[in-house]
Amino acid sequence: MTSITFNTLAFTKRLQEAGFDEEQAETVVNVLVEAQDNLVTSDHFDARLDVTEARIEGRLNLIQWMLAAVVIAEVIPLLKTLFS
Repeated sequence: MTSITFNTLAFTKRLQEAGFDEEQAETVVNVLVEAQDNLVTSDHFDARLDVTEARIEGRLNLIQWMLAAVVIAEVIPLLKTLFS
């Protein structure tokens, strides 16, 4: 996945200037860097949505055919009894 690039050293120094000690600043930066692994881009989301929509459409088509088969299987014997 795409990650956001930023200057970790400059960010660490900025946190230290704001009152964080070195260990705290580095921890915050490391957590942000690791959190990027869980980010989803809009392109990735759109691609997964397209795949999901295609799967749903395929299953709906299968259900329609199955329903048609059940209706035919029930209607034909009923018509035979009505017209016999």
